[in-house]
Amino acid sequence: YVDLEGYRPGPYSPTRPSDLDYPNFPEVAYPAVVTHPVTGRKVLEICEQFLERIVAPHKAGLSNAEAVELLQRLVAHTRQSQFHYFHRWRPGDMVLWDNWRVMHCATGTRPGVARVIHRTTIKGDAVQGRVQGRVVDA
Repeated sequence: YVDLEGYRPGPYSPTRPSDLDYPNFPEVAYPAVVTHPVTGRKVLEICEQFLERIVAPHKAGLSNAEAVELLQRLVAHTRQSQFHYFHRWRPGDMVLWDNWRVMHCATGTRPGVARVIHRTTIKGDAVQGRVQGRVVDA
């Protein structure tokens, strides 16, 4: 398996803030494929929001161009509407998901509108990534 790299909204992200929005985030490499700790199934770890590139694609027998094409195809696959669920929030709603199996993001909040989020992690998972490069200077 190969590693993926990312640390801020990358080229596959729908939004591209400037480097000034993420001044001190180090680049992080993480495995493209991980094993679910409970089911033992292989999980493809694709997060388009923070995805930059495949690290050393030649290890998987890919050229740089093939690596870019592969990531584009994987991201396009995840964007298919058949895989999407949009929740229409009502007071008192709570949504739970398995971070190992569900890609998620917040959408639909207009700028300037307050949003309250309460997050709970139950017996947290081990971090898969590792710091890759230098910290970007502000």
